[in-house]
Amino acid sequence: MNMDFVSVVSIGAPGLVVAWLDTLLVLGTGVYLLTTLYKFDVKDSIVVAGATCICGSSAATALSSSIHAPKYEDQTCKAIIAIMGVFNAPLMPLMPLAKTVFDANAAVVGAWIGGSIDSTGQVVAAAEMGGADVLKTAVIIKMAQNILIGPLCLFFTGYFQKSFEPRILVTRFPLFVVGFFLTSTITTVILHNPDRYGAMMWCGVVCCLL
Repeated sequence: MNMDFVSVVSIGAPGLVVAWLDTLLVLGTGVYLLTTLYKFDVKDSIVVAGATCICGSSAATALSSSIHAPKYEDQTCKAIIAIMGVFNAPLMPLMPLAKTVFDANAAVVGAWIGGSIDSTGQVVAAAEMGGADVLKTAVIIKMAQNILIGPLCLFFTGYFQKSFEPRILVTRFPLFVVGFFLTSTITTVILHNPDRYGAMMWCGVVCCLL
């Protein structure tokens, strides 16, 4: 999930609409339909809708750990991860055909793949079949979606715990999301200041290996 935040800006406003606004609309619509039409529990609805519109198993796990009690056995989370694996598999070879067979616009196909296939790994595998331009757009769109995990987990943790105390970050908030933002921030700084921070990074890597 590590990425350069500046690359998100490079996709422009239409890409950010697909990655952020569209994702939030799908999340809200999914929760509404699941709770009203199918009578799902609101927490289960958030896990299911969040998983299918953000990044699959990572989003399901993060959201579930944020809104449920510690050590809670979330069967809905396990079920939606399995279901997404089954239904995403056929999309991986089929969606790139829009570019390779019909010669559709690479950016559109990439955004379609990045915004529709749930898991990041499956997005990369599918977009690779469409070529470099499709891959670039798809990965950026998916990574931009992944950024939403942090704010959404923090929001839902505070909402269900009725508190926004700092201890939430330790007791309930999924720490791998914090690691994602930390490593992405370091990557962004180093990539755009290579002469100043590159040597420091390699020294840190060597020290860790030793």
